[in-house]
Amino acid sequence: MIRSPIHDLENSRNSMESRRLWVEHCLNHASRKVELTPEIKQRANDLQAHGVKPIDALHAAAAEFADCTHLLTCDDRFRKCYIGPINILNPTDFVVGYFKQKLWTRPSKQNKSLKRKPSRSSVSIYLPTKWPDCSPSGKLAKAIMSMIVTHFLLMTQ
Repeated sequence: MIRSPIHDLENSRNSMESRRLWVEHCLNHASRKVELTPEIKQRANDLQAHGVKPIDALHAAAAEFADCTHLLTCDDRFRKCYIGPINILNPTDFVVGYFKQKLWTRPSKQNKSLKRKPSRSSVSIYLPTKWPDCSPSGKLAKAIMSMIVTHFLLMTQ
């Protein structure tokens, strides 16, 4: 997972303390931090010219410069306006697609735990700091994001 100053700025504006603390907890597990550079700002300006909102453009530009493969968001407009190399997905679609790729082997009879396949492509994700209800229940969105964070933390250990 990647963290940028845009995450910190956006999260600091969150008036819901429980959500702000949960997002901070998730961001503290980021494996890398990308700094806001003039190149990122320029790329964000380019994205804004294509209709991407300013804060979303900064998120996307930071994710691109961090060489992320995926950026997760619940903002349909952002996903439709973005033009670039990153796969921008809804968190639910990411989880379903990720596990459909059969990146995991089935548990053996002796060992009931899932085992990672030794050869798989690397996935780096850039999580949003604000995720409105991605489903009829915001709790589902939070549960999915928690699962993503937990899954990627286990993969790096």
